[in-house]
Amino acid sequence: MINYYTYKIPFKQNLVLGNQVISEREGLLVHFRYDDRSIWTEIAPLPGFSSETLDEVKAHLERIKKDLELEVEKCLTGTSTEDTWYDWVDAQVLPASCRFGLDILYQALKANQSGMSLRKMLNPQATDRVGCNALIGIMAEEAYPAAIEQAVQDGFRTIKFKIQDPSTLVTVLGSYRKAYPDLHFRFDANGSWPLEKAFEWANVLASIHPEYLEQPFKKGQEHAMAKLQAHIDFPLAADESCTDLASMMHIHERNAARYFILKPALVGSLREIRHMIDWLSDRHIPFTMTTLLESGVARNWIYSLCAAWADPNTDHGLNTGTLFERDLLKETNRGKPSQIIIDDSVPMSKPDPGMIYRF
Repeated sequence: MINYYTYKIPFKQNLVLGNQVISEREGLLVHFRYDDRSIWTEIAPLPGFSSETLDEVKAHLERIKKDLELEVEKCLTGTSTEDTWYDWVDAQVLPASCRFGLDILYQALKANQSGMSLRKMLNPQATDRVGCNALIGIMAEEAYPAAIEQAVQDGFRTIKFKIQDPSTLVTVLGSYRKAYPDLHFRFDANGSWPLEKAFEWANVLASIHPEYLEQPFKKGQEHAMAKLQAHIDFPLAADESCTDLASMMHIHERNAARYFILKPALVGSLREIRHMIDWLSDRHIPFTMTTLLESGVARNWIYSLCAAWADPNTDHGLNTGTLFERDLLKETNRGKPSQIIIDDSVPMSKPDPGMIYRF
């Protein structure tokens, strides 16, 4: 039996993402129950990032519900293969966030049927822990020192800052660069940089020696990305503009980025994500995996993907649950804040019933 639920989670404070400000996260949960077992997955398009809306996702899920139950039943009875699943889900022409949630459902069910965790089914050599970066949003100049000091005390070796004009932040970071020479700084503009300011602002960032600058321009402005990348020594990273293997190859061929950010819910297909990672790995191109600010339900599955497929020495963008006032799942799989210990039982557990609503 499959049921759908909605949720809303408020952020501790309004979150500035490029040119938009958001106060809460909305999404959908897919619940599949069989025998005495449950699998929960999440479908949560993010306005300004996803091409689909939540209402469009709801309409798709209602349209395919009966057929989805039949396809899942085939998995339970062993009458389907991975190829037949992908053939069916491909034919539904679903938006990326929807596709990601359903692919996770199928693969989680497969792993459950075989008595394995998802990460071990995907890769028998999967790690049991994943490093993550601290995340600091855009804030007043006087608020940065306390946030940075907290990240250092929590053991983070990488801090990612949301930015627009970086001048104030760079002034603050100068002393930290000297005090903590092994601390890595990442910057994410979320496509908010105006073309006429890009070279000036990139030169400001250069003094901090960034690990990378993520998505300075909006998706579709790869020509501008290539011009900026040719001008600077540190890498640009493609995020929102990197949604499948073809777009990633396009960006790479034009020298528009030297680092890639993979958001599973923007790609959708797990098979496509695997193809992208294989392509990057074959060329020794660095990448990180990040959330789309989903709840703990989706984050736990993304932890498993990182443990199975990503570089264990890379810090990933997974520390986003700390932005919520209260999450759907209580964090139980954390070691120190900078490192996630994978608890394979957590994704099967039930979200807080007071925070989800049937539709």
